[in-house]
Amino acid sequence: MGKARDNHTTPEQPPLDDNVRWTLLDNAVGLHERQTGHFGLAALDLVNDLKGGRVHGMRRNRITGERKHVFPSFWKEHFSESFSRHVVVFRRTDAESDTESTARYRIDDYGNIAADRLDDWVFYVWRPDFDRLYSAGSAQDEHELPQRAIDDAAVPATRPAGTRPKGHGPQVVRLQEVFLTVWPNGVPPRTTEQEVLAKVKPVYKERGWAYPKRDVIARALRRRQ
Repeated sequence: MGKARDNHTTPEQPPLDDNVRWTLLDNAVGLHERQTGHFGLAALDLVNDLKGGRVHGMRRNRITGERKHVFPSFWKEHFSESFSRHVVVFRRTDAESDTESTARYRIDDYGNIAADRLDDWVFYVWRPDFDRLYSAGSAQDEHELPQRAIDDAAVPATRPAGTRPKGHGPQVVRLQEVFLTVWPNGVPPRTTEQEVLAKVKPVYKERGWAYPKRDVIARALRRRQ
């Protein structure tokens, strides 16, 4: 039953082949870390959202490229832990592991988690769900950073006291988040503003956002390169 359910697609499920709106789980956790201040807490929030069905999930096989929806029921037989800024998913292997006790898994004689790692699978979250819950500038975002904190994080520390930057802090933060989607390994050196705009336009169009202005791109580049 579990395997049949894992391959099942309903009209309510996002399309598996939408490469623009699926974002890496690790990247989404990294974005939410700006709000929690701790990668592990951010990972806990996102995985709990996946378990609760508030965020849609998808996994893709590194070897075959196969894609599968990650339904909330998936987590009855799996759990996650964070190591070195990476969320690792394990398959539960003991009878007690599907309980909500503090002993979520066994440790072997060498101090390792006695469970099977799903290293062949890469996990993703549906970006529109993430934006609805956490993205800065969203009207529905209950976890939005205060305006002053966003501005301070988005502009150089040398900005004269008492002055505000040109443009809006949340727009820079939003663009920096899109950078993680289009350049998971970081913005390439010497990337021009025109190249940035061409690269991010499809994402902005897909999400119904106005394209970033030149000064916003310039400020975001200064923070990322």
